Amino acid sequence: MKAQKMFLVLFLFVGFSSIAQEGFHITSATKQGWAGGQAQSGYGTNYVFDFITTCNSSNLKINKVWIDDRFYSVDYYLSNKQEVVDSFSENDTLSFRVSYRAYWKGYSLDDYDLDYNVADPPIDFNGEALIEYTFLNKNYFYVIKELEELPYLAYP
Repeated sequence: MKAQKMFLVLFLFVGFSSIAQEGFHITSATKQGWAGGQAQSGYGTNYVFDFITTCNSSNLKINKVWIDDRFYSVDYYLSNKQEVVDSFSENDTLSFRVSYRAYWKGYSLDDYDLDYNVADPPIDFNGEALIEYTFLNKNYFYVIKELEELPYLAYP
């Protein structure tokens, strides 16, 4: 009986500490491929991550996101808005968006978007995206197992 109580206490402690550790909950993570209507318009993939904060911006900062071998810096947006926000409160609904873009330049394919860098992720992970964040002045990683794929956009 004593062992069962200890297991329950340990289970609850580990369960609640892992929830409290993050500072946010991802509500949606999507990817959407696109192509421009002209060759020089290029093609790419837009990634959108929606989340609800569980603390304010003085305790949480999402630093980078890795997708494949590319990492992107992160700016926060109020959900469904285009304005970047510098601070937020507990229970705010925010999103961050990153985009991979490539376009034809002459006869060779060059990367167009300078908002990302190519580098191996800092840890091995099993998923489609890795989020690096700082919570209560400590760095953590959050793995997105799967990104929901939205319908392909073919611009005219």
